[in-house]
Amino acid sequence: MTMNINDFRKKLDAVKWLKKDEDYDAFVKLIDIVEGTEPPEWLDCLLDAICVEDDYGPYEHLYNVIWRFPRDTVVKHLAESLPTLQRRMKHAPFQVSRFYIPVPHNEKSKAEFVKAALLWNKEDAKIGRDTLKTWCIENAEDEQAWGEILRKLGGRLPKPLPMDPIPTQYKWPDILIERLTAWRTPPAAENSERVFWFGGKDSHMEEWRSDLPRIVEALALRHGEKWREIKVWLNPLFISFGKKLYPEFVETIAKSPEDIRNRALENIKKVMPKGTYENLCKELLAYGIIPGKAIWLC
Repeated sequence: MTMNINDFRKKLDAVKWLKKDEDYDAFVKLIDIVEGTEPPEWLDCLLDAICVEDDYGPYEHLYNVIWRFPRDTVVKHLAESLPTLQRRMKHAPFQVSRFYIPVPHNEKSKAEFVKAALLWNKEDAKIGRDTLKTWCIENAEDEQAWGEILRKLGGRLPKPLPMDPIPTQYKWPDILIERLTAWRTPPAAENSERVFWFGGKDSHMEEWRSDLPRIVEALALRHGEKWREIKVWLNPLFISFGKKLYPEFVETIAKSPEDIRNRALENIKKVMPKGTYENLCKELLAYGIIPGKAIWLC
């Protein structure tokens, strides 16, 4: 290695924001000179380079370069850096989790991660636990992978939920009852995406709009082991053309019966990022709605 750490950091800072097309190639070529035998501050430079949202190609390469360092060193620095990365990447948290994928799949790495994470200060510890909880909620495999680490750091996951029947007062069409039942019944005959939101274009907007009351009703039910997958029913509200429906979704929740509204909001709180839930509650304030305690069917 002929470049010193100060020159490397200066060159990396100049291109890490990937503002121009030529920055992409320069970024990849620059980080590729790192062999993984350098002092740990080189690894810290690489972690500091995680800073933009749209970076799939370069960050795939960055992942490979980071993991050239000894595993114990990488795990320790990833644990120390997690709260900082979450603060920096709050608008693109998915760009953080990718670098941590190997950690929970090795017993020694799990122990090293916990050892370093136990040194977080109070504020960092909350951010770190919230992050791991979010990863666990994303899917069942991540819960198995990260759940043990989360518990050792003093965090807790939502308790397993029972399954509510579909109330007769919902007056759903038979086809929707069949789809939801098939989705709930293992092995699932329906994907989460296929219960609601058929299609995916502006041309389906009226169909999507007509589904909003039933989506809120479905959100108000507990779905047993499928509890985390209700997040899929909300995802279309955050894509380009689906965003048009978000104000109507808020209005639909506001106009729903109080018991349905409170149960739906409690379930949304379990599966959506904290900021998403808080923004929804702020929107509901315009209707004079403050979430109350949920009363379940049983």
